Amino acid sequence: MPAIPCPNCGSIATLPLPGLGDRLGAVFGAAFARRASDLSFGNPELAQRFHAGEIGAYCRGCRRRFTRKSGPSGASPAPSVTRRLADLEQLRAEGLISEAEYQSKRNQIINEL
Repeated sequence: MPAIPCPNCGSIATLPLPGLGDRLGAVFGAAFARRASDLSFGNPELAQRFHAGEIGAYCRGCRRRFTRKSGPSGASPAPSVTRRLADLEQLRAEGLISEAEYQSKRNQIINEL
């Protein structure tokens, strides 16, 4: 299974967030019905459940939780509105875009909500 990148920062240092039964099963073994001994995306079952939208993930890089976004298979999720606005603000601060370009793109992003 390929690595699952964080949609917020692009890091591949991500971990699945399985259900409580999976986590307890990994710790206590056969005492619980569901057992997932490998609580990483190296575990094909957890990777499959993430792609099916059944469980979320956690990024060790930016420390944010995320889920699989709906959309075409294989397509990377779109950045959040907050992230897009922060990136736009950074471009303006670095002088890479003008104030007019900043305002125009900002309005476009907000109107997409």
